[in-house]
Amino acid sequence: MKFIYFSLCLLFFLSQSIAQTFSCGTSQYPKNANSEKLFLEEELKFETYIEKNKDHLIFRSTPIIPIVFHILYNTASQDFSDAQVKKQLDILNRYFAR
Repeated sequence: MKFIYFSLCLLFFLSQSIAQTFSCGTSQYPKNANSEKLFLEEELKFETYIEKNKDHLIFRSTPIIPIVFHILYNTASQDFSDAQVKKQLDILNRYFAR
């Protein structure tokens, strides 16, 4: 039993130390001058495309963000109706539209 407990603890601590060695790659993207230059060139291409095609592109003043509600409950009396969820969503939309 002690061996199993020790093995589980060791596995847990090793997995934590390995997980800490990986980091997000976005902060490492423009590491050198060449990659930064490439990034700036791509950004310039994008800006040029937008400028040339702005008459044909549709810009929304309000972004549309798809959402999903997960409602957890134990009994039927704790459940929310779709109307209550829609009402709360309307309140949130009004608040963030300011």
